[in-house]
Amino acid sequence: MTQMLQSILHKSMTATVLVFTAGAAYGQTTLDDFAGDNFIITVPDTLGDPFTEEMLVAGDLDLLNVAAPFGDERTFTATIGGAQAGTNSLSILGVGGFLAFDTGINAGPGEATFDVLYDDFIDVDVTDSGSNGFFAIGILDIDGTIDFSVTLDDGTNSGSSSVQASSAGTFLIDLSDAGFAGVDLTSIDSITFSGENGTRAADVAIDNIGFALVPEPTSLALLALGGLLMARRRRD
Repeated sequence: MTQMLQSILHKSMTATVLVFTAGAAYGQTTLDDFAGDNFIITVPDTLGDPFTEEMLVAGDLDLLNVAAPFGDERTFTATIGGAQAGTNSLSILGVGGFLAFDTGINAGPGEATFDVLYDDFIDVDVTDSGSNGFFAIGILDIDGTIDFSVTLDDGTNSGSSSVQASSAGTFLIDLSDAGFAGVDLTSIDSITFSGENGTRAADVAIDNIGFALVPEPTSLALLALGGLLMARRRRD
């Protein structure tokens, strides 16, 4: 485990940190807050061969919004590419109320990926009564650059869009993006949250993920304040 993730784990044992500072102000519906998780998936050094490890994690998602209808299980998958040989191992950790993605020191850009599949539900509306909002990713800490994406499937059509992150804070994927064209966002059957290292040996700790309405000016101000608080916390 990297020094960054060791530090985050230590902090999580002493305080509860929510990166979705402005979430309640603009109608956040939490998909997963990782609060009840205690697992690790490790993909070993593959000596140049692609390798994938998968784990079904069942049980209460421990959501902040207990009415969220996203089921009670999800499948985590970690994959390492084969372009670099040696010290390529990576791991996904669910512990202390956050999800950590920890790549090996030689994992080049795009060689380490993870997916979290949520499909223990049917016909869920991820909009605000038909008005598209955002998919939100709350990042507690990050070392390097990670490309995040979300794929939404209505049982007939699927679509996806992405956002790149290299700092702590809340990152938004607009559900009005062209990538979701043709997908019935009021009747979603599965959600896949993914990440890929955009820089060598990138690591990240994710506090929670979910759906949010279009932020109002006041909410955006709170979101900016939340980012400042997170930056101050990282310096402490």
